[in-house]
This record gives sequence, structure tokens and C-alpha cells, in this order.
Amino acid sequence: MAWFFAFDDDVDSFLTSEEFVKQDPSAFVKHWLDPNRSGPEPYVLPSCIIYRTVGPKLAVGWSNESKAQFQKTTVEYIDCLMEVSKQREKYLPSLGEYIEGRIINIGVYPTLDLISYAADIEVSDEVLRHESVQTIRYHIVRIICLWVSTFPW
Repeated sequence: MAWFFAFDDDVDSFLTSEEFVKQDPSAFVKHWLDPNRSGPEPYVLPSCIIYRTVGPKLAVGWSNESKAQFQKTTVEYIDCLMEVSKQREKYLPSLGEYIEGRIINIGVYPTLDLISYAADIEVSDEVLRHESVQTIRYHIVRIICLWVSTFPW
């Protein structure tokens, strides 16, 4: 999960949203998660370099569904960080907006989707999209958000 926080640290520390958007980390992540990648690697933040190591291993995951799900939630996470960065330049969010955005930008969804790789479990798209699984995932994220917000590292 460490590489998720590297994105967040870069955004929070010194980059403006314009600089962050120019980096296009989503294209870089998609490039390294594609087992059939070709062409030059997109230019990216130093914090994304971990994908050069992790990406090829993830690209050969156990199923196309689990790989697609991981890529989807990772890109959503990165896109959310960019939106938060843009928003902070204009105004501070309300508590409700902060909590809603925090559910996505904490990076738990990609981590949950990584479990199928780590545990060698093939989870079909049908199972992942089932209402009960979505409810469980949602509540796991809310619990982690509450924990991290209450007890920051």
C-alpha cells in the first residue's frame, strides 16, 4: 500500500494541481499494468517509479477481471487525488465533502482489489459487483477512514 501514499505525499507536499495533472500518473499506471505495453513510458512523478517494479508483476495477475478491477480503482484513486488538489487551490471543502472524498482518496479500494493477487484468489466481476460485497467494501473503507482520521500516523 506504500505506493498509494507516495502519490498523496507528492500532491500534499509541493505540487500544484497543474503540475500534478501534467504528470499524468494515470497514463503511467495504465502503461505498467498492461502486459502488452509498448512505446515510451509516460513521464511521471518520482513517487510513481515503484510501478516499474510492481506493475509487471501485477500485469500478469490471476484474472483479467481482477486486474481490470485493480486498475480501475487505482486510476479512480489517482484521479480523486488530482481533483482534491485542484479543489484545495480554490476553497477548503465542507466536512461532508471532505468525508465523501476521503472515502476514495485514502487508497483502500485499490488495496482491497490487490488482495486477489496477493492471496491467489480469482474473484469474478459478478461477485465483486454484488450488492453485499459492495456494501462490505464500503463499510471497510469508512472504518479505515474513521481510524486514520482519529489516529493519524
